Amino acid sequence: MDGYRRYQDFYASAIANLTASTSASSSTTGGGLLPAKTNHTLFVQRISGSITGDDASTLTFVDSSTGGAAKTVAKTKASPGLGALVPWDFGPAGVPLTEGAGLDVTASAAGLGGTFHIEGYYKLTKGAPA
Repeated sequence: MDGYRRYQDFYASAIANLTASTSASSSTTGGGLLPAKTNHTLFVQRISGSITGDDASTLTFVDSSTGGAAKTVAKTKASPGLGALVPWDFGPAGVPLTEGAGLDVTASAAGLGGTFHIEGYYKLTKGAPA
């Protein structure tokens, strides 16, 4: 078993798949990609994608926190190329989002599409026994 899976098994696994349409414009998933969980912190371990529609726009993966600026986890470059693979690997421990926040994705404009796989885990961080 790899280190990524150990964290997912010990805590609560968080896995999602996204098909981003080329017709999607400046919008957000509203925490629905990986939803927020009260008293938990979401740790994103990996995001991998394959570009199926290319245009001069970007996709940005951000936390869904509402208090201040959202934390950017990953962002595609504009026009990454049709068929391009876009991997982000944050290691087995992952990168933490704001406590109580989920993961959103926003599109800068219509035109960039692809399929993405996101892996991580939820860790109880508030109200946990000492």
